[in-house]
Formats: sequence, C-alpha cells, structure tokens
Amino acid sequence: CTYEPEPEQCLLAPSGIAKESTTYAKRVQARRLPRQAGRCRIPVCVNPRKVAPVSESLHYVCPHCHTTNRIAKEQLGNQPDCGSCHQALVTGEPVALDNDSFARHTGRSQVPVVVDFWAPWCGPCRMMAPAFAQAAQQLAGQAQLAKLDTEAYPQAAAPLGIRSIPTMVIFREGRELARI
Repeated sequence: CTYEPEPEQCLLAPSGIAKESTTYAKRVQARRLPRQAGRCRIPVCVNPRKVAPVSESLHYVCPHCHTTNRIAKEQLGNQPDCGSCHQALVTGEPVALDNDSFARHTGRSQVPVVVDFWAPWCGPCRMMAPAFAQAAQQLAGQAQLAKLDTEAYPQAAAPLGIRSIPTMVIFREGRELARI
C-alpha cells in the first residue's frame, strides 16, 4: 500500500514508551524496510481505513466442566462450545454449584451470575424453582443462573452471610452486585 503511518498509529510503539523518545525512534528506524514498489516502510503498520473493528471478548465459565472460556460477546447467541469439554456453554438451564464451582463461576465470569441459595426441605425454594428455570431460559446468554444447595455446601454460603432462604445474589467478576 502507499499508506505510511504516523508514529502514533504504529503497533511498534508500546504504551509505556513515549512516542517522541529516542528509544521509540530507534525501534522504528530499526524495523524500517527499504521502500519496495508500493509497500509500507513499517511492515506492521495499521491503516485505520482497513482495520476491522476488534470484537469485545468475555470470560464465560462452562456449566459442565467449570472451565473459563474467552468468547466474543456477539457469539453468545450462536451457541458457542466449551474449548475444554466441547459442550454448549449457553444451556438455558440453572447450573448446580458446589464449593469449588461456586468460586469459579462467581469469581471469573464476566456475565452476571444469579445464584439461588436454596435447600431441599424449603417449601418456598421448591415453589420458586420452576420460575427460576424459566428465567434461565429467557436470560440465556445475558446472564448465567445457578443454584447452590446451602444444606450440602454451607461453606460457600457462610462467608456471604446467607441467613434465610431462598436468597438470590447477583455476582459479576467476583463482586456482589445485588441481593434479594
């Protein structure tokens, strides 16, 4: 191409080096090639008119093997598969959590994770379960809904101060956003 980038548009400039510094100028000069029939002097230049937009990626934890996957935000609606177990990442069903998977899902996921703290003997918890499953289908890809049995895994619920059930807590990247 005949486009010659300005120093600010060159990928050779790391963010920590000032563009006017002599170190930067030496690095650019060292990478220059002799001009060849319509080619850029800097082989890794960025032509702003030809660069495709970079898609934003998210960390999404697999509901089956609990491995963190990086996927493009726009791919959530296209039924992406886990890179480890090759099963569907977005299932539309609540994920059953234990102590380890609770920490992984709430700490690593960049989509909101709504956790229902429940117990098998709790009548209101059992009454709410079908509506929670329906919400998981409707919010598939936008949020991940999960259930944690506080009777079987009290160690996960105790640090959060869960005093009554059913309790729903919304997490994002390890932080509690809301509680109902």
